[in-house]
Amino acid sequence: MPDPQLDHLHSSNRPVIDAAYNAAMDSKERSDTDGARTYAQRWSVAAAVLDERRLRDLRALTEVEAARRFALITTGVKVVPGRPTSGLVEQQRIFARLRR
Repeated sequence: MPDPQLDHLHSSNRPVIDAAYNAAMDSKERSDTDGARTYAQRWSVAAAVLDERRLRDLRALTEVEAARRFALITTGVKVVPGRPTSGLVEQQRIFARLRR
């Protein structure tokens, strides 16, 4: 027995539904594309301004200030010695045990 609440999905209505869906998606894709293009253009301009500012700030940086910033970045950094192996052999050993 057909469900009256699902009549809108009946195959005779399918072309109308498809056309409405396609029209909605086409306009959404256009607006998304336009929005993405505008966004990319704005970031292109902003990137140039930010690069110029970064370079200006670096040129104005004194050695003392550079050393201070470097110390802030590296303070508390713990040097961890490298492992003697990559761990691949141990991993394969674990997988072999799991297969058994």
